[in-house]
Amino acid sequence: MKKTRLVIFFCFILAFFSIVPSAVFAAESKNIDLLDDISHMFVPKQQYQQQEKVVLGGIPIGISLNNDCVEIVGFSQIITESGAVSPAEQAGMQIGDKIIEINGQKVTKTQDVTKLTETTTNFDVVFVRGGSKKQTEILSQKDVLTGKNKLGMWLRDESHGVGTLTFVKDEKYFASLGHPITSKDGEIISINGGKVHDCNVFGVNKGKIGKAGELKGAFNNKQYIGDIYTNNKFGVYGKFDVMPQALDESNVVEIANPDEIKPGKAVIYSTINGTTPQFYEIEIIKVKNQAVDEEKSLVIKVTDKNLLDATGGIVQGMSGSPVLQNDKLVGAVTHVFINDPTRGFGVTIHSMLNSMEQIN
Repeated sequence: MKKTRLVIFFCFILAFFSIVPSAVFAAESKNIDLLDDISHMFVPKQQYQQQEKVVLGGIPIGISLNNDCVEIVGFSQIITESGAVSPAEQAGMQIGDKIIEINGQKVTKTQDVTKLTETTTNFDVVFVRGGSKKQTEILSQKDVLTGKNKLGMWLRDESHGVGTLTFVKDEKYFASLGHPITSKDGEIISINGGKVHDCNVFGVNKGKIGKAGELKGAFNNKQYIGDIYTNNKFGVYGKFDVMPQALDESNVVEIANPDEIKPGKAVIYSTINGTTPQFYEIEIIKVKNQAVDEEKSLVIKVTDKNLLDATGGIVQGMSGSPVLQNDKLVGAVTHVFINDPTRGFGVTIHSMLNSMEQIN
């Protein structure tokens, strides 16, 4: 099977990443973007300096992640002399299982599995399901149409999608999304690096009660502009080699200290069409205790009529959109309430800064 190639204007639903959306949170919210730390790339958590400044994001970026395992995304029937069969499915494998080892060898690419089928028929498979490591044996079968041994499963070793840039620090290091890219079962996807691309937003499906809306986006250039280093609980982080075409590097803002974040009027900076972000009015309804880093530390409500008319409120793809109050960066949008698309959660900016300090 030929490896899928990224092509110009290949369309993605924003934050789809070929992964099923995360589960509803607390029966009322849903992860609005479908993005293991590489710990050696970060120094221990530090307090950021007062009056620190960063370049404001708000633009969409294309994301390609290299998973550090191969994931089962489907099954196929092999035509054998005894009939049609899927050896992997017969062995009890399920869609979403993450294969990490076969016959004692670590596997991170689909090619690793393909090569093994050329030399063996017995597969001792170690995989992860629901956070637990499991083991099974698969016996490959010969396909009478090709004469090759096959396992009867479709595998994926990469994830692609579009997210929102939150900020750029020190002229090259970036933070986005504000929450992790997770698998169907809600686990943070462990990655082995990745790439970031320019992209644009070309459409929107409005959100409504019981169903989150979504932005539609596309990569607009095959050439990547930077590297992704980590996917952790507070977002996707990396370093730009070339700044995104849509980024206004002169748009520099101060970082708010935790005690400056108060309930009240604020704005989000987000792109819902093309590549140019705009400010939209919101209200910060609640600010949780900032003594520790929390994923859902802000509760926000969209009040901007233009945004409500266009999207219905917060939609998939807006995760990472900067939240500003009194002209200072205070956080980023992360989740939407399933029962009320005008409301959602956000993460405070110091949690994102503490999470990214410092990429080597």
